[in-house]
This record gives sequence, C-alpha cells and structure tokens, in this order.
Amino acid sequence: METSRSDEIFVISSIGNTVESRRPERGVGELVSKTVNSVSVSVLKKNMGSFLSQLKELLDNGSDKIGAFEISEIEVSAQITGDGQVALLGSGVKIEAQGGIKFTLCRVPK
Repeated sequence: METSRSDEIFVISSIGNTVESRRPERGVGELVSKTVNSVSVSVLKKNMGSFLSQLKELLDNGSDKIGAFEISEIEVSAQITGDGQVALLGSGVKIEAQGGIKFTLCRVPK
C-alpha cells in the first residue's frame, strides 16, 4: 500500500461493528470493519497542534497537588479519525480495539 504523495499518511479507522458466531467453545467475538484513508500530513500536524494546545490549556488551569500527593506524570490517549481529526479517548473505549496515540506528559524538574 503506497500513497501517491509524500505529504500523506495512512490512517486506518473503523466503519462499523459486526458480530460473528464462532464455534461454541470459542464464544462470540466482535469484528470491526476497517477502512484506510490517506490524510495530509499538514492537516494532521495542524489538528495535532490544536489538540495539544487545548490539552495545555486544560492542564495549565489544573492543580498539581491532590492532598499530600503531587502529580508527576499524566497519560492521555487520543484517537485519529479517518479525516485527520485528533480526539480524546473517553472512558469505556476499548483501547486495544482502537488504534491511537498515547501521550505521556512528565513534570519538568524545577
């Protein structure tokens, strides 16, 4: 699979769920249909920058202490959609079934 342009990157995204019956000893599993989209690197770069800027705004207004504890690291998981949007993964999302990006932010020592 090759893109015709060097400024594009492939993004694989789900397009729906189907349930397939398997042999009884294996149970029932979910299959996710996938599609491959070509996304401009400049679009993805712009959307990633916007996402990180919004994340920075959220974290700048937050507290770095909770009781006697100090936050030293924050992990954020995001999903890239087929059209290049970058979105926060909410609770209940099966990350193992979803592709995505994980950002680990570590506190810089003072």
